[in-house]
Amino acid sequence: MALAIFDLDNTLLSGDSDYLFGQFLVEKALVDSVEYDRQNDLFYQQYTNQTLDIHHDCHP
Repeated sequence: MALAIFDLDNTLLSGDSDYLFGQFLVEKALVDSVEYDRQNDLFYQQYTNQTLDIHHDCHP
């Protein structure tokens, strides 16, 4: 059985689990830090502007 845990309210992790997982990927050099930061900043800006479309294909 697979298990996925999302901690969105600081119950298990001290911080946002989505952000912390992204930082883990950067630290392990599994993603390019510059591109990750650029894309994460764009998603966050769209989120705060209420224009984020989670179904939009972000890959060219």
